[in-house]
Amino acid sequence: MLTEAREGGHSAAELEGMRDLLAHRLGVLSLDLEALPAGTAERRSLERDVAALRQQVQVLREEVSVTQFVEQSAVAALRMGQLLEG
Repeated sequence: MLTEAREGGHSAAELEGMRDLLAHRLGVLSLDLEALPAGTAERRSLERDVAALRQQVQVLREEVSVTQFVEQSAVAALRMGQLLEG
């Protein structure tokens, strides 16, 4: 999903949806992690997955912010152009 977001062409709303989906999955995996006994291979593997997912959620948060800024700038530029023409 993160690779798809990085390929571009997604609106801020689409990126927010991806972020929310990953954040939900992160919450579910975090609950699963709490249920596993410490020190097991399964827990260590899930800990790595959770850490990677946290990173992906953070990257998507940043991408949403940048995309929102770009979208707002584009709208402002269009309005400015309309004002100059009209």
